[in-house]
Amino acid sequence: ETVALLDALLLGVADDSSAAKREVCAEGMAEFLKWAAKHAGAGRSSQTVSNPESLLRRIFERLCHPEPYQRLGGATALCHCYKQLYQPELREVTSKLLLEALFYTLSALRVADGDPEGVETVGLLRRTALRLGALASRRAS
Repeated sequence: ETVALLDALLLGVADDSSAAKREVCAEGMAEFLKWAAKHAGAGRSSQTVSNPESLLRRIFERLCHPEPYQRLGGATALCHCYKQLYQPELREVTSKLLLEALFYTLSALRVADGDPEGVETVGLLRRTALRLGALASRRAS
């Protein structure tokens, strides 16, 4: 059931026909991350789909996808998940994956320069990179 929910959210976040669907699915992914963080230590394997790291890596996969709406979906999801990365439950995961998140975001930004104007990936990826940079700065101090 958990896998089906996550798969549906990942499909919806990259929908090319509905911005509202992308937003709702991105919000769902943020809630999923929050839930996964609370349940990660409850005797679950680190390899399960409900692992916060697994969810973030799936978002990173969207960021490096050649399709513009996949990248847009990844950026939308990461923007919505951003607030959760400040949570104490995710401190270890955030420390481990923050530079990787920045790398994928900046790589996606480089590729997004060739995207059609109406997709808006460049603006969203810039905001995401700035937010992740601010988080990295806070964690470094």
